[in-house]
Amino acid sequence: MSEDKEVREGYNRVTPRQTEQRKILLIPQPSSDLKDPLVSLLLQLLNALTVPKHLEKDSFTEHSTFLELVSSEEILIAVIACQIWAALMTDQDDYIAFVISRLVAGLFGAMPTILGPSFIIETTFLHQRGKAFLTYELSVLLGVTAGPTIGGIIVDAHPWPVTFWWTIGPLAVAALLVFIFLEETGFDRERRGSKNPELPSDFIPNRIATFFPGNHAILPTSGPRFWRRLILPFIIGISPIAVIVGFYAFLTFGFTIALNALLAIYLQNPVTIGGYVTFTTWMSLIIAETFGMFASDRIPLWASRRLSKGIWYPEYRLWNLILPGLLSPIGLGIFGASLQYHCHYMLLAFGTFLVGFSAVLSVPIIVNYVVECFVNSATEVAVIMNVYRLALGLALPFFIEAWSDAVGNGWLFGMAAFFSLFAAILVALLAWRGNTLRRFTINGIISTEEGERTHA
Repeated sequence: MSEDKEVREGYNRVTPRQTEQRKILLIPQPSSDLKDPLVSLLLQLLNALTVPKHLEKDSFTEHSTFLELVSSEEILIAVIACQIWAALMTDQDDYIAFVISRLVAGLFGAMPTILGPSFIIETTFLHQRGKAFLTYELSVLLGVTAGPTIGGIIVDAHPWPVTFWWTIGPLAVAALLVFIFLEETGFDRERRGSKNPELPSDFIPNRIATFFPGNHAILPTSGPRFWRRLILPFIIGISPIAVIVGFYAFLTFGFTIALNALLAIYLQNPVTIGGYVTFTTWMSLIIAETFGMFASDRIPLWASRRLSKGIWYPEYRLWNLILPGLLSPIGLGIFGASLQYHCHYMLLAFGTFLVGFSAVLSVPIIVNYVVECFVNSATEVAVIMNVYRLALGLALPFFIEAWSDAVGNGWLFGMAAFFSLFAAILVALLAWRGNTLRRFTINGIISTEEGERTHA
């Protein structure tokens, strides 16, 4: 029996997963190459089951892409240095240096948020990606929520530099875990082989070759390829599909940031109710994760099976936006009405919850969809989608006060509700005719799994 045939028969015994009606097929199909990260994933998930003998190795883990490997360890070290730098800036003349430390920390700290999508594409199958993107994106949002919460508790009882000192421990643990466990997963699936140089098999030389500067773990980037990757996020960003879902993220997440930024002002009197309202941020994360783990893959696969007889279209991912697309305008309307008519603070909290739940559930769905339209450019997609997601939230503080003075707090969020509803309608049109709109993207960058069969 040939090696490839033996591998295939091994896959047939342990995959695909059996459903009530049909089998879910693996997309993309794993190869027989031991360096294929999808083979690694199967071996880890199915370690207790029977697999071909020559695949029973422990040298695999599903890890990050080559861009992560070049920068992940250095990113963590740089952020640790910036936290120490900020904590030491306690003199009255240190303010400018303190601000610079925050700028540098922000530049390095933002990098991991664009690296996860490539990792997910290279190490998960299509029927798992919804949960994978959900977990990854919500972990980022959880950090954004937990950091200020813990910092606020600390600074309430200790000097402010302690809010920077305490972060060094978690960052050091993360750096250690990265050094021990992360490996290169770059794999050319079309040519069925690794696209990067061979690495030493011994642990310490392997770690040095993987994480320290040089081209030991990746192929050097040529000039034309470098410039192509530099402008590719902007080319993706002006494609019709990215503009539509980007506009939705621009409004939905932007208004959420604005709401949370202004919430402390609205709750100044009486201060005793603030905890009830801000606690909804935590609840929105928890419930969004719970709901998303159930629905993020089930709904698209159900749509594929029912609407196209098991043929996959990336637009099925957008079906998961039905609930947040409806709840976000409702939440913004409730929040604005509560301010306008001085309703009970629990109604304000309910509106806050609906807006937060919709925003945090929408982000992984949007990123997942666009990445699956540009499978070969996942990192570049993450770059431009982060720009869309954060742009309005960063800009609103400069004009939201004037907006509020002109129309009042109630109509400020009432208008936001109508804007969000309009964006949701555009996304619905994209879900309906997305395969047509994708044709208007510049040739050569679209890469999807459209037409693959998801069910046997």
